[in-house]
Amino acid sequence: MALAVTVFLPWWGRDRAAAAEVVLAIEAHRALVQPGDVVLIHPPWRDDVVTEARRRVTLPRGALLTETFTRRHGDPWPAMVVVAEGVHPWPASLEARRVDSGAAIVVDGDVRFFRLPAAPGTRKPPEPPTTTTTTPTAPTIPTAPSVTPTAVHVRDASGTRTECPWDARLRRHVCVGLASWMTVGSDTLVIGGRREACTWSHPISGGELVVDFGLVDVARGLRLQAALSNAAADNPDGAAVAYTLIVDDVASGSPLVVHHRRGFEQAFLPPRPGQATVRLVVTTTNDGQRHTCFRLTQEAR
Repeated sequence: MALAVTVFLPWWGRDRAAAAEVVLAIEAHRALVQPGDVVLIHPPWRDDVVTEARRRVTLPRGALLTETFTRRHGDPWPAMVVVAEGVHPWPASLEARRVDSGAAIVVDGDVRFFRLPAAPGTRKPPEPPTTTTTTPTAPTIPTAPSVTPTAVHVRDASGTRTECPWDARLRRHVCVGLASWMTVGSDTLVIGGRREACTWSHPISGGELVVDFGLVDVARGLRLQAALSNAAADNPDGAAVAYTLIVDDVASGSPLVVHHRRGFEQAFLPPRPGQATVRLVVTTTNDGQRHTCFRLTQEAR
């Protein structure tokens, strides 16, 4: 019997802090984390925080950073640091464990921290090897040449257009004045059980996220791949997300739709002579936890 501590959480909550802000708080309180700790990011749909923290925060040896935690019934609790963003309540099992252990809550802006000691009988995690010949969690990089966005904008359900200029510091297009997750840029998501490199492209409810690639050489054809993160695909209440490739102002076939199936869906643009203007339109009826990304690559010769 397994106990998943995130199963009863509400999916309709909104994020209050950008991933970069949460990571800054984690860095400021990094001393809470000890070797071998599980560092649990809460709520579980903040896999953007996990991605950013894995990129920027150096944790003690053996510490595991994750947004999910499952403990088999009867197993002792591991040592754990809970990082809770926003107002979303953490699971009752974590709160009961916190009260029993007398763990104090540390508050830093919109982020709350507490550390749970390991329960008696918990095995010390094995020391990781000092050298390795493989890196199984390394992101998969497509070998075909990628097509890079040149401009991004959002048109919301009311028709209001918002530009998303390039932010050199964050290395992504940021949609000014919109929610922190309304950005377009390189990211790494857990897709199909692997960490995959792709371009984060969170949609907006009833509107359009438009990613413009300018003039593109289409003589070899194009391959479009899109996916939801595992956590987003597994959300039974999550809406479908559609990717429509527009070539010379004409939709290229049916939209590529991602919904409940884990892994990348893909579509192809057949070769045509010369160059064409290319843009990608991302839409959904409900943007709740639609953590999605795409790859657009030129086909190999």
